Amino acid sequence: MSDNVILLEVGLASVHGSKRNCTIDYRDPDFYGLLYHLAEGGYAIDKSGPLADNPSLAVISPMVGCELVGDQIDRLAIEPDNIVANALASQDDAYGHLAKLAISSSLSILAGPFDRISPAAYAEWWAARGATVGQRHGNFVLWFGGMNTEIIEPGAMTTTTG
Repeated sequence: MSDNVILLEVGLASVHGSKRNCTIDYRDPDFYGLLYHLAEGGYAIDKSGPLADNPSLAVISPMVGCELVGDQIDRLAIEPDNIVANALASQDDAYGHLAKLAISSSLSILAGPFDRISPAAYAEWWAARGATVGQRHGNFVLWFGGMNTEIIEPGAMTTTTG
């Protein structure tokens, strides 16, 4: 039975799925075999290439909010003049760098680190940075580059056609 995840993604370490208020970590590293768990209209994202080339994308990317739609952004609620955030930002350590990211994100009209965006916007964000992105339509994942992968129940072979 499918988990009906809205987003199935692989990075450098593991595969996980997201749906409303829930993240599922899969022990099976077979990303394409796990496409069965993707809900209709859900997105599959292979971020391993862009992350291998630029690991900082893992920190600067927005997060996904499966309940958000379209261009909605759920921003981190921090004011640029927040005394605690600015005190942390003055430190030259990991906490200082994270605080600087949070403050700079609050000043931007674009979604940044610590902001949550819709699955569609998240897929587009990663596609713009070189990730392989597709969307489930029926028993296929249609990849943004024009290829498609047939989704078959676990244990069966998948096929990709052009």
